[in-house]
Amino acid sequence: MTLRLVTLLLLTSLPALADVPPPAIPSGMDLLYGTRIVVRANHEPIVPVGVTDKQPTLHLSSVGPVRMEYFEEGVLKSSQVASGQNVRLRVLRAQPATREHYIDLEGAPWNAPHLVKEAIRRWTERGFTDVRALEEGMVFGLGGTVMDNRSYRIVVPAPTARAARQITERIFKEFNHRALAHSRIVERPWGELKITVDGRSMGRATSYIRFRPINPTHSLRLHNVEFGRGYSWAGREDRHYHNELYAVIDPDGTLAAVSTVGVEAILRGVVPAEIFASAHPESLKAQAVAARTILFAQLGKRHYADPFHLCSTQHCQVYGGATKEDPRTSAAVDETAGEVLFANQRLINATYSSTCGGFTEHNDTAWKQSPSEVLRGKPDFPLSDATLAPFQAGITPENLPVWLETMPESFCHKAPQVQEDKIRWQQQYTGAELSALVAKRYPGVGEVQDLEVLSRGISGRAISLRIKGDKKTVTVLYELPIRRLFGNLRSGAFTVHLERAGTRLKHVTFKGAGWGHGVGMCQMGAIGRAESGHTYQQILGHYYDNVTLRRLYGPRKVAQK
Repeated sequence: MTLRLVTLLLLTSLPALADVPPPAIPSGMDLLYGTRIVVRANHEPIVPVGVTDKQPTLHLSSVGPVRMEYFEEGVLKSSQVASGQNVRLRVLRAQPATREHYIDLEGAPWNAPHLVKEAIRRWTERGFTDVRALEEGMVFGLGGTVMDNRSYRIVVPAPTARAARQITERIFKEFNHRALAHSRIVERPWGELKITVDGRSMGRATSYIRFRPINPTHSLRLHNVEFGRGYSWAGREDRHYHNELYAVIDPDGTLAAVSTVGVEAILRGVVPAEIFASAHPESLKAQAVAARTILFAQLGKRHYADPFHLCSTQHCQVYGGATKEDPRTSAAVDETAGEVLFANQRLINATYSSTCGGFTEHNDTAWKQSPSEVLRGKPDFPLSDATLAPFQAGITPENLPVWLETMPESFCHKAPQVQEDKIRWQQQYTGAELSALVAKRYPGVGEVQDLEVLSRGISGRAISLRIKGDKKTVTVLYELPIRRLFGNLRSGAFTVHLERAGTRLKHVTFKGAGWGHGVGMCQMGAIGRAESGHTYQQILGHYYDNVTLRRLYGPRKVAQK
């Protein structure tokens, strides 16, 4: 059974949002909660990006005059807010969205129906009923190129969000498999927003408000933006955004701020957040192309129940708005405008990580995915270096200890911005600290007595690890869950050294290489290759196999000052 979650039709070029009056209800919510994307005359898409949500209030201002447009009791209202005036929004009342809940069990490629059938059969045999294949992604056309990023998710419905979370816990406990709880909207939220400008009441808006700078060169300032939610570096700061900003009721009945902006403007805020702006220009161009490819590949596959298509966090790509832009990374975005990577006429997953440590990894050993011919692990050092010849075919359990004691002249080591402790690192815990970390995820294990890596990927990264406790033994699968279990180790390419006091663990030391999962482009390696004279096309061709670089639109014309 196939359940279509999201579709997108992008057959014609539409005018820019700035040239279109605010749509009538419910079209404003259609723009934010719908699956349609507006395309500029030059074929550049405009994508709604969520910059903050779950907020009780929002505070905006601008360095120039701003047009504020909204509906009040079905009547379209428009007013101009002067430069420097402060607009504050508060939810007076709201009706949260009605949702359907489900558990995302695993994925399957769009062009492999036999894998879909096998997955449905497998989960049915495990005792789940009503297992479905849910279509995600879209078919869309830009600049005469038709792109198809569709795939399948294997899901089972759940009666409530709490039940969905409980089922994911049960799946993990019984099958050592990480499923995810998701939801989709059946009925959109509704709300009434109070608008005040410099302390004076300006009216009440129904569900959303559209803010548009009168001068398109001006940006909107959103105050006290929450970032890094759930991370140790979380905080709040003022941020600026180009084009238009929507304040909208989110599914919880609180407020979200959504930046509706062109893909290239998004990338000018993404690239400096993902790589050092001081890096070699060719590496910045490679990063821009990879980030643009990921953006397109994610459309229709994220945030089904939110009033935006992509978010501004690591879940999609970090987007800091105009505040984070840098002339050097903006130049790289502009010079590669519209360029994306294809393989077999399909957008690739142009994933990347910080520092591979000298060898990249296969996608299917890092994560539970089908093998990708594009994402194959390989050496990231000059093959002419005879001293590294023993490692060219892969980092094996036998040569891993020597590899970790080696500081290879890999391309990521050549990057001026790299830190030595990201190439080779060490992390130590007491036995009690290790047992406490394990207990957070596996409370039944008890006191940890032994750790053993059972299998590794081509880069030496651990993909299965057995933990023996005094009460229970468990096996952890795949690189990221292993790293997270032990306090976010820098990578899965590590050896384990146990120091005992009698029969008990006294200390456990992880010695490792690299920072990140190692799949796809090594960002420090890209910098090192650029420093060695490689073009951005050569850099991308190394990290992504059998790909074609294609320009969908652009180049963007930069206005003369």
